[in-house]
Formats: sequence, C-alpha cells, structure tokens
Amino acid sequence: WYEGILDEIRKYTGPKKDLRFYVDVGGRELQLVPGYHLVVSTLEQGGYQKGSEIESFLDKDAEHNEIAWAHRLWRPLKFMFGR
Repeated sequence: WYEGILDEIRKYTGPKKDLRFYVDVGGRELQLVPGYHLVVSTLEQGGYQKGSEIESFLDKDAEHNEIAWAHRLWRPLKFMFGR
C-alpha cells in the first residue's frame, strides 16, 4: 500500500513543501506496521521534522479500521488545527 507513496516522496526533487503529515496505524495489523515506520522515516529523510511537520501514532492494541480510527480522530485534528 505504501510503495506508491514512498516512490512519490523519493522522486520529488523540488524545494521542500510547506506540508504537515499525520501517519497512523493500528498495531494489531502486523503486516502494516513496517510500512508505517518506513513512511515516517522516508518523510524524515525528505527533511520533514517529527513534531512540527510529522505526527505519527502507532496504537499497538488497536485494529486498523474505521472504528479504531474514530477513537483517535482527535489526534490528527489536534495536530492539524491545534486545539
């Protein structure tokens, strides 16, 4: 799922864009966790800073589905909008 995203990040050679990224995964979906870490590290290699431009969260006890996302929706909203 993430290879296309990583390819886009890696092949971009222009100036760093003024963007913020929220990356989230439920840890019970073990096959997704390595991709989660890879996306975050690739963004960091692209010059984006954790905490100000990247917020990431691995909920080790959650599934990766809409019900689980709904319980942590406050995280990206707070990161993006500051409240």
